[in-house]
Amino acid sequence: MTLLPAAARRLALVALLCLSGSAALAQPVGPMPNRDRLTPEQRQKIFPDMRRLTLQDHRERIAILQRAESCINRAASDDALAECMRDQREAMRQQRRQQRSELQALFARNGLPMPQWRRLDKPPGARYGRPGAGAGEGAGAEI
Repeated sequence: MTLLPAAARRLALVALLCLSGSAALAQPVGPMPNRDRLTPEQRQKIFPDMRRLTLQDHRERIAILQRAESCINRAASDDALAECMRDQREAMRQQRRQQRSELQALFARNGLPMPQWRRLDKPPGARYGRPGAGAGEGAGAEI
């Protein structure tokens, strides 16, 4: 069995954390919260824009991961690697804020109730794998 080089393992961990952690934190509960409160006509009316925004969000997240991968490949020290990861986390946070803002505008334009987001299975302030940070205490508890 061949072991992955350290950089590849780190990249895999970063991708796993991005896909499992940050994505789950910002996702609407279910396919679309408030879906049951919308009429079929309302859902049909916003569908094209929801699909467009979802595709746009996915493309931007892929671009962020590609930039992070490039940065990680260039990293020559632990400090440089840490900076790559910080930059990626901040870019993902900014993308979530941008997506939320665009969704708010879409729902407002259509006079619809805005979906409510919450951290899935996490109380407010809980963090992944940080001792003393709430549910799932301890390193790697959620990974």
